[in-house]
Amino acid sequence: MMKIPPKIKNIFIFTLMICIVLPVIALAEEAEEERTCPTFADLMDVKNVAFLTEVYNVIKEVCSAAANTSWGAFAGSLQGVVAVGIAIYIALATLKNVGAFSQQDVAAYLTADKKGVIPLAIKAASIIFLLSNRGFVYEYLVSPIVQAGSEIGGSGFGSGFSGSVSGLFSQVINTSNKFLVKAYKIVALGRMLLCLAFLPESIVDWYWSMIPFGAVLFIFGWMIIIGVSFYLLDVMFRLGVGCILLPMGIACGVSRLTSHYTKQVWNLFINVAFNFVMLGIIINFTLSMIGVSLSGINGGTNITELLTNIGGKAPAKAETDEIRDALTLTGFILLAISCMIAFKLFMSVEQIASKVAEAASVGKAGQKAGAEIMQKAGNIAKAPVQQVGKFAGAVGQEIKSDINDSETMRGTRRAWRGAKSAVKKFLRVKD
Repeated sequence: MMKIPPKIKNIFIFTLMICIVLPVIALAEEAEEERTCPTFADLMDVKNVAFLTEVYNVIKEVCSAAANTSWGAFAGSLQGVVAVGIAIYIALATLKNVGAFSQQDVAAYLTADKKGVIPLAIKAASIIFLLSNRGFVYEYLVSPIVQAGSEIGGSGFGSGFSGSVSGLFSQVINTSNKFLVKAYKIVALGRMLLCLAFLPESIVDWYWSMIPFGAVLFIFGWMIIIGVSFYLLDVMFRLGVGCILLPMGIACGVSRLTSHYTKQVWNLFINVAFNFVMLGIIINFTLSMIGVSLSGINGGTNITELLTNIGGKAPAKAETDEIRDALTLTGFILLAISCMIAFKLFMSVEQIASKVAEAASVGKAGQKAGAEIMQKAGNIAKAPVQQVGKFAGAVGQEIKSDINDSETMRGTRRAWRGAKSAVKKFLRVKD
C-alpha cells in the first residue's frame, strides 16, 4: 500500500483548517453589515503588536538602576586610579629621561606616539572628564551611534532625548515598536485579502484564490512579529550590559594593555546599532518581495497599493477581480518562499550584526524564548495531523493483514471487521 508522506498530510490538514476556520474568523471580525471591509488604517490598529512593551520597560528600569549604581560606585574611584597611574608613568618617564644624560630626547619625551607625556596627559584628562560627565557620554558618544543605526534602518529616534540611561532606553523602545509596526503591515495585507475573499454574501461568489495568499501573509506576519519581539529583548539586554560596564570601559582606555576591554564595551553599542540596521533592511526587503509576489513577476498592477486604498467602502467588482487575476500560482510560490527566507533572515540578524560589530553575544534568552513559543505552536498544529496519521495507519494495517491472508469473501469480511475495529479503537467506542 502506498504510504502518504507526513509532509503531504500536514499540508492537506493545514489547508483544510484554513478553509474551515479562516472564513469564520474573517466574516466575524472583518466583514461589516454593509458588506464592506475596514480601511487599511483600521486594520493597522497596532495596540496589541507591541505586546512585550511592559517587559521592555522592566528591562529599562532594572538596567537603568544598575547602570546608575555602577557609575556612582566606580566613576569616582576610577578617576583617581587613572590620575595616579598616569602620574606614576610620567614620573618614571621623567626620571628615565633625566638619568640618561647622553641620550636625552626632549621631543620624544613630550610627544612620542602614544607614549609621550603630552599625549598621555591629554588622554588621562579626557578620561577623567568623561567619567565625571555622564550626560555628555550618553548624549554625544553613545546615543549618536545607536540613533544612526535606527535611522539607517528606517526608524528615527525622534526628539526629547534626556541624555540619561533611562532616556536612551526609552528611545530604543520607541524605535523597536516602530519596527514592529512596520512588520505588522504584512499581517494587515493578509487581513485585507481575507476580508475581500469572504465579502460576497454567497459562498459560491467567494474569491477562493485569495484565501491562501491572505492566510500565508497573516500567519507569517505574526511569526515574524513574535520572533522580532523576543529578539529585541536580547538587543536591550545587550544595551543594558554596555551601559553597566561603560565606566570601566572608559577607564580601561588609558592603556594599550587594557584598551581591549574598552573596544569590547564599545562594540556592544555598535552591535545594537547594526541590529537596527539589519532589522530595517530585512523588513523593507520582505515588504518589497511581498509586493512583487502579489503584483506578479512582470510588474503588473501594484496590488499592495490597491489593497491599502480599497477598504472603507463597498469595493467595485472590477477592483476585486483585478486583485484576484493578479494572484497567480507562481506568485503564491514566490510569496511562500519570500516569507520563509524573511523568517530565516530575522533569525540570523544576531550572527550578521555580531560579525559586523565584532562583538560576541552576551545573551540569547529572548531568541530562545521566541523559538520555544514557535515550537509549541507548531506542536499544537501538528497534534491533529498526528492523530489522523495514527488512525490511517491503524486502518491500513488491519486491512493489509487480512487481505494478504485471504483470497475469498471470508477474508474480505475479516478485512471489514478489522477496519471497523480500528475505527472503534480510534474513536474509543465500546461495544
